Amino acid sequence: MTKTRKNEAKTGESITNSLLYCVISAVIGYGLFLILSLLLNVLSINNADLFYKSNYILYIILAISALISGIIATKVSKLKAIICGSLNGLLLSILIVLQLSLFGKLTVSIKLLIIILIILISSTVSAIIFKNFKR
Repeated sequence: MTKTRKNEAKTGESITNSLLYCVISAVIGYGLFLILSLLLNVLSINNADLFYKSNYILYIILAISALISGIIATKVSKLKAIICGSLNGLLLSILIVLQLSLFGKLTVSIKLLIIILIILISSTVSAIIFKNFKR
């Protein structure tokens, strides 16, 4: 095997591993979102004021989970930060949309677009900032 073929094989393996890390970090971010949203639901049962503000708090929870999963994806991945963060945000968005469709709450509206944009922007920005912070 020539030297270029060995480098191509290493590059192929590192891209595959980086994609796998992006998927794993998206699942971690999704788990974090589930835990925090469950905590929000438990707290809003006893507090009526929190119940009325829960939609806005849910957006904050989405942003936090996307930020953390973007940081995790960038830390372990060899891909560029913008690609890794965008891919992570896309996978996390797919998981959230699948959850909404399973529970029958999926309606194509401005709220769904806001949710997807929050996830994509938070994940990408955190990946870029963290990648540049490491240097």
